[in-house]
Amino acid sequence: MKNLFLTFFGIVFLNLCLPAQAPEGFNYQAVARDEAGQPIANQSVGIQIGILENSAEGELVYQETFFPETNEFGLVNLLVGQGQAVFGDFSEIQWGDAAYFVEVGMDPDGGSNFSPMGVSQLMSVPYALHSLSAANVFSGDYNDLENAPDLGQYVSIEGAQDGDLLYFQGENWNRLPIGEENQVMIVKNNIPQWASVSFGDTDLFPPAVEITSVSGITPEKATINADVTDDGGANVTDRGIVWGLNENPGFDDNVTQEGSGTGTFSITLEDLEEETTYFVRAYATNGIGTSFSSQQSFTTLSESDTTGTVTDIDGNVYNTVMINDLWWMAENLKTTKYDNGDDIATGYSEDDWVDLTKGAWAYFNDNSDWDPIYGKLYNWYAVDDPRGLCPTGWRMPTDDEIKDLRDLYGGFQEAGGALKETGTAEDGDGYWREPNEGATNITGFTARPGGARIYGVFFNRETTGYFWTGDQFDDDAARNYLMVYDTSSLLRHIYQKHYGLSVRCVKE
Repeated sequence: MKNLFLTFFGIVFLNLCLPAQAPEGFNYQAVARDEAGQPIANQSVGIQIGILENSAEGELVYQETFFPETNEFGLVNLLVGQGQAVFGDFSEIQWGDAAYFVEVGMDPDGGSNFSPMGVSQLMSVPYALHSLSAANVFSGDYNDLENAPDLGQYVSIEGAQDGDLLYFQGENWNRLPIGEENQVMIVKNNIPQWASVSFGDTDLFPPAVEITSVSGITPEKATINADVTDDGGANVTDRGIVWGLNENPGFDDNVTQEGSGTGTFSITLEDLEEETTYFVRAYATNGIGTSFSSQQSFTTLSESDTTGTVTDIDGNVYNTVMINDLWWMAENLKTTKYDNGDDIATGYSEDDWVDLTKGAWAYFNDNSDWDPIYGKLYNWYAVDDPRGLCPTGWRMPTDDEIKDLRDLYGGFQEAGGALKETGTAEDGDGYWREPNEGATNITGFTARPGGARIYGVFFNRETTGYFWTGDQFDDDAARNYLMVYDTSSLLRHIYQKHYGLSVRCVKE
């Protein structure tokens, strides 16, 4: 949608009860309009407010976001200073020291893809806000000021009560008494007024959200898996987690946002301190309010707890990593011998390879230069040989263990990224072809695209990493798993036993 409009009325409402504690914010009203100039009615929108100092191109001193729902006229009411702060501290703005400008952006779909709507100057700073900047020089009670001016000569409203709001119309100030519960402020014929909110027979509530698991815990990372199970009857415009070192974290602690809507989502926290306990809660926001899940905690591991090495019968040393309480090899197997010392057969042509019913290995493309990077390709007869393909004390992973990894790291569409090594061949910092979609390697598994030998022919180096499990499917086929360069998926398949694939072992 292009050429969107926010029509701001620029009405600043001053609380008449001047001696009371001034609120840290001021009201701002707007009508959201589409490209045809029609109000965007009864819809959640995203609005970003920025405060600039000295000029319309001045320094950004504060920024916050709102995700309100428009009424039938497209109207939203914002309390600037009370939104979700993303930059700066509203209470520290020195209102009396400079000119200030309001910069506005909007996402009509209720998300955070804000389009600029314009910049306008605050022609007069709300008295209550300016008083905050001078709070350190008097008690906060207007009656305690010496030589206090008589404001009656400027604004005199007969019968004013605590909580009344003022608005200026024509040449006069007018009083709007405080509204009642379940009322919202609207503007009709350029006059602000209260209107009752009615949802008919539909009950609206804040969303329901829960943390389903904490996985992938390492010395410096952890993945939080959560689920927005109910939208409460209104669009969920924001969701994520709050986290920190203290119990029951909130928006004053660390906040990581992840999309909108209902359903599952995962967030990986990085750059954590090892051997440290963190507390986390998931949150979700709709037009009614924000809900938090129950608190969960986790403790990061030490480096010595999660990394190590293992040596095979040939003397090859492999890095290892702890993933989901199971030790995995973090490199592809390279051995030429079974664990009892017998040689594994090799050197077969394309035609001979297809007809094999015994264990065999090959370099990719019969080129030994690939061995240090990708290891060797083994048929499943070598995997299943009773003499043992893995080092002593290690074994092949099961298909169920691959499914556990899939479920812990975001499901089949995301888990491959958690296992793939980062970087690309084109950039010279990795081995996967671009774009190496979704690769984070948060598990430390460090999967590489070693390709495969299929019907004796070598395929897909740089694009695909194929790995055997230890599980047979039938007399001719066995289970495997794979990752691809252009998706973040972790795929499970069934391949013919004569295929040549990479091998990763796990500790018994």
